[in-house]
Amino acid sequence: MIISHKYKFIFLKTKKTAGTSIEISLSRFCGDDDIITPIDFTDEAIRKLLGQKPQNYLDFRNHITSQEVLKKIEPSIWNTYYKFCFERNR
Repeated sequence: MIISHKYKFIFLKTKKTAGTSIEISLSRFCGDDDIITPIDFTDEAIRKLLGQKPQNYLDFRNHITSQEVLKKIEPSIWNTYYKFCFERNR
């Protein structure tokens, strides 16, 4: 999961939808105040090569629901940031 204050988006990571690859790619654009949740050890090594690591995630986890995010952030952030995820058609 990523909350980018720099670019005003919230990426919610769903399971089994290439979310880790998307998260690694998006992490490259995050600023110091953005929230980036940890991923597994092997994937963190890839993200580190791109110059980024988990940060500011104390109250957040990787596969967090939108309802949980809503409880942890200011309503003004939720209401003004672009929110997205990817879902696979099963």
